Amino acid sequence: MKRTTTVVAALAGIAAVGALALASGFAKRAAKRALRHWNSRNRFAMRVVESPFAHLAASQVGYGPSMSKQFSSAKESGGFRAIRERDGAVVFVGGAPVRSVKTDLLGAIDKVWIGDFSGLDAPARYRIEADNGDASFPFEIGPQVFDQPVRAVQRWFYYQRAFTAIDAAHAEGPWVHPSDAEKAPPGVRMGWHDAGDLSIYSASLNTALFWLLEAYSDFRPADDATNIPESGNGVPDLLDEAKWGLEWLLSVQDPSGGFRNVTCQERYGAYGTNTPNSVPAYRPGEVGTLATARAVGNLAYASTIFRAYDPGFADRCLQAAARGYGYL
Repeated sequence: MKRTTTVVAALAGIAAVGALALASGFAKRAAKRALRHWNSRNRFAMRVVESPFAHLAASQVGYGPSMSKQFSSAKESGGFRAIRERDGAVVFVGGAPVRSVKTDLLGAIDKVWIGDFSGLDAPARYRIEADNGDASFPFEIGPQVFDQPVRAVQRWFYYQRAFTAIDAAHAEGPWVHPSDAEKAPPGVRMGWHDAGDLSIYSASLNTALFWLLEAYSDFRPADDATNIPESGNGVPDLLDEAKWGLEWLLSVQDPSGGFRNVTCQERYGAYGTNTPNSVPAYRPGEVGTLATARAVGNLAYASTIFRAYDPGFADRCLQAAARGYGYL
């Protein structure tokens, strides 16, 4: 009864705060502070106090069935066992660590020990328990363990898209904003906002582009359903995202053939106040040799990959690369 009364009181408090929030700007700010305090107090009450490195470190992403499987421990042990979470069965018994590694990254801990359980390959959820009393958090072994992390990493580029709206239908969460296309310099389009600020840099964009293209060349991912605006168009979504970066490159090529090094902001507001729609208009950067060399390499590479999906776009990439090479 007491618990029910507490919950009802908390909900009533939240409702009252919400009503105040609608009343005025001051009340809205006060409501936010009150909710933050309530949230922080509840998180603090739920905390678990543990010493650093109290667990064995196993991959929380998981392991593919045939891949090497290892964990690390801050304490030496004589052996360990792998336990299936579903029924508590011991399914693998391992011996002493296969090696130790010196480190200066973990404070007072200057050595970690590595255990190996590569012989365990049956798909399931497990945990590792060592004979020194330490245990890992549960983890998965299975052929699909990397599917969701790969999807999440690939979709990160969608959230960073510049000069476009990020809409609710594709955001799969609250990370939305209206289009900021009107802030682009004349003729500049697409690209990705940098992770540290909202400018678009030749160095970081070209690095990301190269690895997107290389990932496609190495693994040929065919997924066309990651819920980006281009999904379902018959082109792998990885290439659709790469094209978003390539279009920025094409848009910042100077008539001389060289490429500009940035589409940037000259100044920002206080940290935490800058959004795609609140910053001033962007300005174009300077044409540079390094920026041109990066663009030439990626555009030439892209032309070979996109030839099978979009010959016209492949031609645009190759022609721009040739003009850039002439500039160099």
